Amino acid sequence: MSLAKRVVFNLVYKIIYFPLILFLIPRFFLDNVVYSSWVVPFLLSALYIGIGLVADETVLPTFGLVSSTIQGCVFMIVVTWLSQFVFSGTIISGFGAIVIGVLLGSGEFLMHQRILAWRRERMS
Repeated sequence: MSLAKRVVFNLVYKIIYFPLILFLIPRFFLDNVVYSSWVVPFLLSALYIGIGLVADETVLPTFGLVSSTIQGCVFMIVVTWLSQFVFSGTIISGFGAIVIGVLLGSGEFLMHQRILAWRRERMS
């Protein structure tokens, strides 16, 4: 698969998956994740999508599937937890940030497998 198609597919996936997780988690973990407004999960999604699109084409081929996914997961846990200090009224416990990071990281693991497979196809 060409770079352009791979990036578009990855973008569409991230546009659906990241906001879905970030907007639904507060419904299940009421005391652990409380956003001050819809802007918080929207901006977190946008940040993760932008960084993820670049990282999936640079970090992933360099460090491989497991290492890249762990790096992304830890990054999302830390940034999600820190967002409560940026957005007044937002409360995200350590547990809530870990749940979000692990869910996003699990989805990314599956997507990274596809991206690496598409890259191998292109090289064959």
